[in-house]
Amino acid sequence: MLSWFKMPDCELHRSEDNPNCELVELEVGCAAMISCRDIQEGEFFCVEESDDEESEEWDQDDSY
Repeated sequence: MLSWFKMPDCELHRSEDNPNCELVELEVGCAAMISCRDIQEGEFFCVEESDDEESEEWDQDDSY
């Protein structure tokens, strides 16, 4: 699983019309990135563009 703690300075690419990943909150309170379509070799992971970046921020608890 890709976690924020393994890549704290990583920013995901944004796509208005063709995202291939999304962030979901897991029952344990952390977030996971999942694919929402097939991702082609060499294609960057990207999430949907958001008008409200704060709504996509997750609590970053050091226990995960």
